[in-house]
Amino acid sequence: MLIEWVLLFPLLVAVGYAHWRLPYHTASRGMAMFSRLLLLVVGFGVGWSALVWARDDPGWYQTVAFLTGFGLVHVPAAFILWSKRLRGVDR
Repeated sequence: MLIEWVLLFPLLVAVGYAHWRLPYHTASRGMAMFSRLLLLVVGFGVGWSALVWARDDPGWYQTVAFLTGFGLVHVPAAFILWSKRLRGVDR
């Protein structure tokens, strides 16, 4: 149970970082919005499946499970955007 709490903060940081850096690395504002919407929809889907998986657990654990699933979706995008920033690639 402690591992979920330890992972939750970095995953939520990945969510914020991915959404913050998207406009800097997309060709247009529309593509940035599309990418954000796609990340949010897939994140909610994975978070919902984690919530269903933890349906017999206490309410706070369900919340942690949802946020963990939601954050996991954003990790690859955050990593790609971070590596683009290191290379100096903008748009």
